[in-house]
Amino acid sequence: MAQGNGGIIGPINVTSKGGNKVTSKTSGSSTITTQPGTRLIDALVVAGGGGGGYGLAGAGGAGGYRSFLSQNVCGNTPYAAVVGAGGAKGGACANGSAGVDSSLVIGSTTYTSEGGGYGAHAFMVLQG
Repeated sequence: MAQGNGGIIGPINVTSKGGNKVTSKTSGSSTITTQPGTRLIDALVVAGGGGGGYGLAGAGGAGGYRSFLSQNVCGNTPYAAVVGAGGAKGGACANGSAGVDSSLVIGSTTYTSEGGGYGAHAFMVLQG
């Protein structure tokens, strides 16, 4: 039995040849092209957070996220990616706006994270 190989007889499998590449997208729509020879990816898809409301209002909600490990892909292939923007803060007596969804398309599957909810504006009643 080979040592350091999980009890499997044969050569020790090399998981990487030093060509690992981390790709990050922080805005807009684009494609992410995998490196030649890539077979698996780990990915994190984060959506935009919601904007807070006007005045003494509530804050917007955080954008959703999805993470996955060892997703099968093809090397040297472009995949569509959308990074959702954060929501705008509310103007005078207005709610903030919701965050925008983010997504990654691999094959015929779209992995989507939902944007965060908006913060409502404060409503105050003055009594005299």
